[in-house]
Amino acid sequence: MIIDGIMTRQPLTIDILSGVKKAEQIMRDNKIGGLPVVENGRLVGIITSRDIRQANPNRIIADVMSRNVIVLEPHNTLWEAKELMEKYDIERLVIVDKERIVGILTKMVLYTEIGKYTDNLTGMYKKEYLLSKASMLLKNNKPFSFIFIDIDKFGQMNKDFGHETCDKIIIQISNLLQMYENLNTWVCRFGGDEFVLLLDGNKVNAIHLAKEIINEFKFKKWINNLEVLPSIGIAFMDAQSKRDCSSEHNFIITQLLNNASLASTTAKKLPEKYTIVEC
Repeated sequence: MIIDGIMTRQPLTIDILSGVKKAEQIMRDNKIGGLPVVENGRLVGIITSRDIRQANPNRIIADVMSRNVIVLEPHNTLWEAKELMEKYDIERLVIVDKERIVGILTKMVLYTEIGKYTDNLTGMYKKEYLLSKASMLLKNNKPFSFIFIDIDKFGQMNKDFGHETCDKIIIQISNLLQMYENLNTWVCRFGGDEFVLLLDGNKVNAIHLAKEIINEFKFKKWINNLEVLPSIGIAFMDAQSKRDCSSEHNFIITQLLNNASLASTTAKKLPEKYTIVEC
């Protein structure tokens, strides 16, 4: 999901030679907390309500603005925007295209949109988050894997023990899997009793992680002492195969995820409970 669809287009701006008092008036009248600063139509800085509170109202914008502006482009994703806002502790991002301001994105708007892609039961992101991360890995020609986890006989558990118990199991599973999240592993709830991990790494790492997850499931104490076992399908894409792929990125990633799902079905019949396919 990209920010182009949720940013505020044609945002208010202020010229670098304007006065601080004018900026204060614009912000107050429009109930906004910051203004991009332009010079000859190009972005050169930003001034916020905090800058204004600390400045003499008779100064010009150039004297008090921040020149180090954190920017993104319209094709960047919601999660890239979220990472920047959290890293720099800022409330708004200026969106530029070829140094021209095309929009602005506030934290409130961003978090409202991200909420649409968050699972209500577990708090995990939905599959769109992983697809976005996978797209970045593909563009950067990095090897990666989808590790698709499907819980054995979960439908029967629902019938035998009810949705309330099974919801608690889903939460237990999500807590277990989120322990694996780090700088090169991301997790989502795909739907129902299905979960997916995206691993930035080689095939050996993906297999090792799958085995580790299977062992964690075996030794975990589940609610009502139930046996909860996963079947895991791994779909791996190495750097060379990505260079050879001429198809559109979204199609490649979606197909790879589908292959991982199909592999998890095959894994149900295997004693090791996992199998791997390659692009």
